[in-house]
Amino acid sequence: MSLVSVRNGIQSLFERHLFLTNISIAGTLFGVGDAIQQNIEIRVKKEKSSYDWPRTARMATTGMFVMGPLSHHWFRALDRRWPKTDGHTIAKKVATDQLVSGPPFQFAFFWSMGTLEGKSWKEVCEEYRSKFLTVFLADCALWVPMQCINFRFVSPKFRILFISCTFVVWNTFLSYFKHQEYPSRAAVLIA
Repeated sequence: MSLVSVRNGIQSLFERHLFLTNISIAGTLFGVGDAIQQNIEIRVKKEKSSYDWPRTARMATTGMFVMGPLSHHWFRALDRRWPKTDGHTIAKKVATDQLVSGPPFQFAFFWSMGTLEGKSWKEVCEEYRSKFLTVFLADCALWVPMQCINFRFVSPKFRILFISCTFVVWNTFLSYFKHQEYPSRAAVLIA
């Protein structure tokens, strides 16, 4: 198999099967982010002694069936609404991405993971409330500059690939915060 045929095969995936390619990439890289985080927990922090395969499966499932499709359709909508790549358009896209999609996408992540963990709606909502501000601020710190690059320099058909590569870092962070215990708001207010 030549390098040209590999390149043509990859290009075909992004042209003919973009949705399936995007959700497959998202699922894989959500799993990779969790794997990195678990290895940090085991080898560096010594917080746990064994690898939790079901946890990685939940992260990959969330990436493939929730976050991947949401991201695919969201970026297509942004590109249809604002197709240009000038500074003003990029600012509108990034602001819209952060303020309009950020909180609901974060909730979709916590809902999907919580549901796969067997949590109740109330437990999912409480976890989201307790972790929202930290996750949202980190989201802004990472994604604002990355989305500026994405919307300015990356072809629309490769946007999910680009953000999925950044997702490895983001998903490591999400896995860390998802699997940390936060005190409930009531406990914080009492203390």
